Amino acid sequence: MKTYVLLDTSYPINNRNQKIIDSLKKWDSSIIVNVITWDREHKCENPPSNYYLYDKIAKYGNHLQKFLRLKGYKDFIKRKLNQLKPDVIIASHWDTLILVPQLDRKSQKLIYENLDIPTGSFFIRNLIKCFEWRALKNVDLILHASRFYVDLYSQKVPQIILENKPNFVNLDMPNYKPNRPIRVSYIGTIRYFEVLINLIDAIRDNTNLELTFFGSGPDYDKCVSYAKNMSNVKFYGAYSYGDIKKFYSQTDILWAAYPNKDFNVKYAISNKFHESLCLAIPCIYSDKTCLGEYVSRNKIGLIVNPYSVESIKNLFQFISEKNLYDIHENLLKYKLGVSSWEADFKQLELFLSKKHIEYKNGIDYNAVL
Repeated sequence: MKTYVLLDTSYPINNRNQKIIDSLKKWDSSIIVNVITWDREHKCENPPSNYYLYDKIAKYGNHLQKFLRLKGYKDFIKRKLNQLKPDVIIASHWDTLILVPQLDRKSQKLIYENLDIPTGSFFIRNLIKCFEWRALKNVDLILHASRFYVDLYSQKVPQIILENKPNFVNLDMPNYKPNRPIRVSYIGTIRYFEVLINLIDAIRDNTNLELTFFGSGPDYDKCVSYAKNMSNVKFYGAYSYGDIKKFYSQTDILWAAYPNKDFNVKYAISNKFHESLCLAIPCIYSDKTCLGEYVSRNKIGLIVNPYSVESIKNLFQFISEKNLYDIHENLLKYKLGVSSWEADFKQLELFLSKKHIEYKNGIDYNAVL
């Protein structure tokens, strides 16, 4: 019986980490998975029995408060790891990785769950990269949430690409037929206000477009206030992930254009890319990003300058004159050759079971592209 610990810095843990835990248990039901995380806003009153929560307040967005609490959280992690003595530690995100204490290299494996790469100003980003680089010396495997992260890391460490693909790869959708007015949807955490106001302004007074926000987040209230009295903008608030298909069935084109000035955004792959692909609903991404270049090259999406209202308006004008069905058809063809979360996860299973093939430069990550 193996004991695993997943380290995180938020409660509740994100959907991706929960999928990793569920997939581990599905692979081997004897595995015990504990979670050490930080209940930064005292949201949890009755934590699950396998959760160990550090409960010092450090509100989201307050970076100084979080920084001042890191030493306490690091000590908490060390105490709990000494108590649990796990065989495998999965450190989610760089901020958790740098807090991992010295491990028993003979009996314990450390997996770096690379959810987002360090970002921020040039100075801050490179300072974080120095801490990350030092911590990587103790890592046995890197799990990348984006295929575009791979080239940013030394191939001396085995790497596996495990993108956050949904569980409904083969889910059938009704026949796609764009509506009039065209229904534009934003589905997910409502953040990046500086970009979303450009989207709202671009459809203001445009009777050929309807914009719907499904989700909540730090910028929800500001967006609601900004779009006040706009009849073609609607907000539906928080949702259950099980409702995703219903939202997509009400969508002609999805918005997933995030701030391309952010270093992580340049290399990340949005969950919306995989949902768009699986459900064959066209999606809009930011230009000057690896993902934007990828979808444009394969003709499976559209790109825009997210900081320019004029650019967004021009794109919507193009959409109104073009049959989106062409992109829908390209998505249907493209997804036939795409692997599932379960297929990609088998690479991790092979690694953990010590049956993986050793390559000169680590795991053959090209096998899961």
